Amino acid sequence: MTSSLRATRHRTPRILAEKIVVHGEVDKPLNKGRVGADAARRLKGLATGSASKDGFAEADFVIEAVFQELSVKQEVFAQVEAVVGRECVLATNTSSLSVTEMASRLTHPERVVGFHFFNPVAVMPLLEVVSGGQTDEATLATAFATGKVLKKTRILVRHSPEGRPAPDPEVLALLEQPTRPGGPHAGAGARAGAVGPR
Repeated sequence: MTSSLRATRHRTPRILAEKIVVHGEVDKPLNKGRVGADAARRLKGLATGSASKDGFAEADFVIEAVFQELSVKQEVFAQVEAVVGRECVLATNTSSLSVTEMASRLTHPERVVGFHFFNPVAVMPLLEVVSGGQTDEATLATAFATGKVLKKTRILVRHSPEGRPAPDPEVLALLEQPTRPGGPHAGAGARAGAVGPR
């Protein structure tokens, strides 16, 4: 048996375990009557797994969520970039590392964007869309559209020169405008405080 086959067999139980976790998350709204049985089956059918990065070859949007170590994230992105199509967006769920640095070794750094969820993800509505130094408008637009499909409240964040996330000044100006109680920006100011420089 080759070493790569042994490695694949070793990782297969983990892939199956992660699919079970995803299926369990789909079952929660199903059991509460918030999604129908057909929708739940369709969502479960979308969950797939792979023991290699080749499983990302057809992906349009990849979210990296490995632990907070810049060199590891750079390596993961380099491996993924080697197999995905040129239009694929590479998103990172980092809460503190520089998106610019993460993308700096890639052939196409313009397609890297921060996509930071708050925990618990299923409950917290806020999503930070973080623009790196070379993130282009098409990547930002795709990230915002993806966040909308996920029914998240998206806020644009740009990295400061120190690499820390900082709210976009235009967004802060919008959040400081008076709002009606329960209006579209109600509570947004409190949420903006959570995304300021760390």
